[in-house]
Amino acid sequence: MRFISVNDHFDTDVEFNQNKALEIALKNLVNDMYAKDISKRVAVSRRLDMERGKFTGSNAPYGYKVDSKDALRKYLVDEEAAAVVRQIFELAAEGVTLREIGRALQSYRLSLSGDYLKTGKLYVDEGQEAKAWYAGTISNILKNQTYIGNMVQSKRRTRLSENEPRHVIDEEDWIIVENTHEPLVTQEGFDGANEKILSRRRDTTDNFVSP
Repeated sequence: MRFISVNDHFDTDVEFNQNKALEIALKNLVNDMYAKDISKRVAVSRRLDMERGKFTGSNAPYGYKVDSKDALRKYLVDEEAAAVVRQIFELAAEGVTLREIGRALQSYRLSLSGDYLKTGKLYVDEGQEAKAWYAGTISNILKNQTYIGNMVQSKRRTRLSENEPRHVIDEEDWIIVENTHEPLVTQEGFDGANEKILSRRRDTTDNFVSP
């Protein structure tokens, strides 16, 4: 492609151009347009993959592994970690608080979920301190539809093509494909655990505002 600007004495076919600033600005503009076009194409392709149930992330949620041999990169159950997830749901359904669950997991000397991802060690090594799991981590597990067999993606988004920074997406705009992999808990178990947590929060709020 050739670009000529008579007023600026500029011609991209001329080997030496006096107006270097215009040349640089033009190249930057073209590169920016190209990058945004590529970004848009990648985003569209990625969304189509998500909508057909393909896992497009790097690491599966705690309790699962990614089947790299499968075209859709489906989740495979990680039996050891899956047992921990099931126990979290059972304890929550029994009315155990998030903090109490965290301390229970600590007493079992279970590695934090993030540490397990890094090291592959389900339990903390002897001589090392076991840490209580964060209530937020446990809450995220309990609310994650992955554990009832649904693929949940696009919780965060960034669009270079529209100069849109990375940000959290509203839940109604998440891409959810049902029954893509083996669930770790039933729908009833999932709902029961979350209702119990919600009920405890209501009770706490009521007690706090009571005279």
